[in-house]
Amino acid sequence: EYLAMRGVLVLLKMYGKVRLRLNSQLTITGFLPTMYDGRTIHSRQVLNELQERFGGKYRIFDHIINRSVRFAEAAAAGEPIFTYAKGVPGALAYRALAQEILSDGTGRKRG
Repeated sequence: EYLAMRGVLVLLKMYGKVRLRLNSQLTITGFLPTMYDGRTIHSRQVLNELQERFGGKYRIFDHIINRSVRFAEAAAAGEPIFTYAKGVPGALAYRALAQEILSDGTGRKRG
């Protein structure tokens, strides 16, 4: 969403302040696009802008979390998506993201 892109700018500004004043070791692991709907031009444009503006400096995760009513249903039920609807694409995407973060880029786990 467009407003989320504006939020990224606010986040980066705050990140810079925290690094400067409190924790010079603080790092950003990457940006995770969420609430994505590839059927809409708007979602595709925002993702493209995120990649163009920040992809050279920050990691944009390969796994994108698509918009799904299941997330809202899980929240309303007070359950994590992994117990509410563990087989839905959104839950699977979060699992794949965890593997992406834990891997060294080759699919093997770090450490």
